[in-house]
Amino acid sequence: MNGVSTPLLSPSVINEICNLQSKKTDVGELEKEREDAEQRLQELESQNLDLEHRVQTAEETLASSREEQSRAQVEVRRAIEVLDVKICDLSDLRRSLEQLIDK
Repeated sequence: MNGVSTPLLSPSVINEICNLQSKKTDVGELEKEREDAEQRLQELESQNLDLEHRVQTAEETLASSREEQSRAQVEVRRAIEVLDVKICDLSDLRRSLEQLIDK
């Protein structure tokens, strides 16, 4: 021997060192999993914002379409009323013409 004494480690100390070394690896893996989870969360939040925007746009489009449909229905009713008046006028004209022919 060279005169330097090497302390012998007890089995319990060796076990503790091995345990701590394995935990070090576990902590590294957990840190990586945490980072992956944070990144996935950010991606999901971004997707959620995109979906919320798309829903809002769809709701606005639906409201606009409903307003347009309502206006179109009013115009159709107005056209029907005008046509009803024209039909009555034509019917009256026909009767008048028939009366003239019969005279």
